[in-house]
Amino acid sequence: MIIANPMQNLKKYDLFAILGSGTYVVGSFGLLAAALMQGQTATSARESLDYLCGIVEKHWPIAVVSLFLAFLTGNILRAFPVSLVDNLTAEWFTWFERLRRGVAERSKFHQALLRDKFPYGPMLEFELNALKASHATDYTIPERDNLHTLFNFWKAELCRASGCAFEYTQELEGRVRLFATMFWAALFGGVAGLVGLFACALSWVHYGWGWPLALMTGISAGICFVFGSQLRRVRGQEVDNVFIAYISLRMEMSRQRELTASGKTGVGTPKTQVTAEFSKIASMPNP
Repeated sequence: MIIANPMQNLKKYDLFAILGSGTYVVGSFGLLAAALMQGQTATSARESLDYLCGIVEKHWPIAVVSLFLAFLTGNILRAFPVSLVDNLTAEWFTWFERLRRGVAERSKFHQALLRDKFPYGPMLEFELNALKASHATDYTIPERDNLHTLFNFWKAELCRASGCAFEYTQELEGRVRLFATMFWAALFGGVAGLVGLFACALSWVHYGWGWPLALMTGISAGICFVFGSQLRRVRGQEVDNVFIAYISLRMEMSRQRELTASGKTGVGTPKTQVTAEFSKIASMPNP
């Protein structure tokens, strides 16, 4: 499907995933650079930051270059493998889930989500069994080794069937990228903060920089944990929604074939059906 306006591809999650994470990294290392340039000069951190803001205000090309660096940095972070973060933070998700109180079915869903790597075969089997129990489908998931390729095929089929499905799958993927890039941004921001605190401990930097560097390190650790611990949940929602919508598309296509063979005219088409299904899924609360 060809989109007339290229800017429609730049969704809100993509914007925050790129510029949000890139700006955080550039800002963190900018703070570290300011501290190192001041050295042992007896100037407070606030005065130094005011001085740097004045330079940016008077010399606008610096702001443009900073924004460009943030954009490039965000794109680099977005290119990092999501599975790397997913596998690293899987235990965080487990720990976080132990703190939550939910219904039994939600607990079983997340237990299945934790048993395997992307695209989470046990979770898909859990959802498929629920559908089979209600006689909604007779679909069978193939071997686990082919699941990633199969997941990409599901997305391609949905995109071919409906423009709404295309936009929704892009939004789901963009949200996953947002969580992954913010994890990396916070991790690099934390590294910059620790380097600055180490420089303070060695008296390379004036002690007045200690509190803003410590604050940046603490904020980075918090962002890293929050986004890292929730990445698997968000990615699981992406797989789950795509899978259920694909099953719905198969059911509608099968119904249309039966109606065509019997000489009857069905109400709706696979395209309109999957569009309606995605509208329903988008309005449902996430597990």
